[in-house]
Amino acid sequence: MMQKKAVDSVMEKIIAQDLEHKELESNFWTMSNHKWALLAWASAELDQSAALVHLDWHWDGINDFREPESRGELSALASLDELREMIADRDRPVDYASFIAPAILFGLIDEVHFYCLQDDTTPGLSSDLLDETRAKEYRHHNIDDLLRTTAKLSKPILFDLDIDLFNRATPFYLDGPEYHERIRSFLGKCSDLIQRAAVVTIAKSPSNYWIKNEGHYDWDEELAGELFNEIVPIVR
Repeated sequence: MMQKKAVDSVMEKIIAQDLEHKELESNFWTMSNHKWALLAWASAELDQSAALVHLDWHWDGINDFREPESRGELSALASLDELREMIADRDRPVDYASFIAPAILFGLIDEVHFYCLQDDTTPGLSSDLLDETRAKEYRHHNIDDLLRTTAKLSKPILFDLDIDLFNRATPFYLDGPEYHERIRSFLGKCSDLIQRAAVVTIAKSPSNYWIKNEGHYDWDEELAGELFNEIVPIVR
């Protein structure tokens, strides 16, 4: 059993990662916990609802604002500072898999384009959320289809990338330099979309199992940091 000091140290690291987010330049954000994308989108103060392009291993389509109490909390938010406080509080309903739904409920987003590889959960957003808000979702099975569709958009675009999309246990799995070249090629395809985006968000996915190395099931912190440091300059 871990001693209390060791447990406290682990918890401090988790909490620090959970809070880590940064606007590197205007409307270009990086974060450890993906939930901070909600703050980035709200901070942009766009004059119309945007289309979200969500590139991720996970769908992140959970709606934790179904109950009257949580809806009331959301409706009562009066400033970005209050939104920041809600996101920072681990006991309140915005987390790494539930940050898209409140953006739709806020009216920040009315269209979502998913390119996600997760196949062990219900894909996309809930039908009741889509029915209530009249938002639209599109699930793309390959990046070329997503790029063709989003090239026609005239509304603002939010480009949202989680680096666990490039998990080595996914179709991106390759050894050595070929792995990195495949990532660079993928991002190169997205370059026009990135240039058009009103907001760009990149998440590091600091969980204990999102980034896997060589097909193993444990999180590889070194690989996660390596990918993050490689990807951010390319997208930026």
